[in-house]
Amino acid sequence: MLLTRCPANKKREGGQLLQVLQATAPASSTPRPWKLWLSGGWVRDKHFGAERLHDFDVVAYPSDVDEIAASIEQAFKSLYPNAAPVKTRVLNASAVKARRQKIITMTIKHLDCRIDLVALKSDALKSANSHGGVGEMTDEVTEIAELLRADARRRDLTINALYYDPFDDCIIDPLGLGVEDLKNGWIRLIDGSQTLMDDPVRVIRISRFLSLYPNQLRLHPETWLVVQEHKSRLLGQLLHTVAEDRLRSEFCRLLDLPNRQRGLQFLVQNFLTLITERVIHLFDGASSKEWARRTVLEAVIRDQPSCLSSADDPSLDHTHQQ
Repeated sequence: MLLTRCPANKKREGGQLLQVLQATAPASSTPRPWKLWLSGGWVRDKHFGAERLHDFDVVAYPSDVDEIAASIEQAFKSLYPNAAPVKTRVLNASAVKARRQKIITMTIKHLDCRIDLVALKSDALKSANSHGGVGEMTDEVTEIAELLRADARRRDLTINALYYDPFDDCIIDPLGLGVEDLKNGWIRLIDGSQTLMDDPVRVIRISRFLSLYPNQLRLHPETWLVVQEHKSRLLGQLLHTVAEDRLRSEFCRLLDLPNRQRGLQFLVQNFLTLITERVIHLFDGASSKEWARRTVLEAVIRDQPSCLSSADDPSLDHTHQQ
């Protein structure tokens, strides 16, 4: 079997946008000219009962995203003929060039949602073939399997490398780890230290997931060891190389969570200097929201000895219910 397929709920996955995506499929007697998968954190959030209704990352095959976007727009018009039209735009040219992908963003005001549509990248697969990483492509199924694996390997965590097929109503786990890690509540890096070295902001994302699902997720021991072994280098990058806007954005998402304390405790235990020397100064605004965020950070700094000595280690807590 090329991919690990796990059936989704017996009842067709809900959501008006999914109905639109499903409506892009031609009649059953006609082979579909493309395939679509919901990716990113959609499967993760769905598993924990927090289905995304406003923000969808969709990967597509083959690479003609213009035709697929037009089909999505037509399906929406057929289902909602009197609704406001879909607004479509292409991501700015510099970002597209950096990622070697064409990314189309579709805003559907009637459904209060947005789709980021991108084709599966083939450059990594071609590189793997040239180095003997995979065999020759023998058919479309094999090619799609390898493309999904290549796409999954570029993501941060195994639980974020799952794909939902709205046509076949199933979850695809290209790396064979995501579904089990989701069931067991593990936050596991896909490529160990390289995942964090490629983007050190991912440690802040990890802290956000600890807070977002405080009773369901904890760090996998391997990931905990990676953080311990490389935290000095990661701290240096976070202090000196990460753009302020990006750092602030990630911390805003963490600080605005109801259970933010769990993720902040993880950061205090491992990256306290980041908070005291850089992050605290990013929240000097006069608005009430800015003041509230800064107050939380000041409390974390003030109470950090108790955080450091706490027996409730958020990364290795095995006591939560599965």
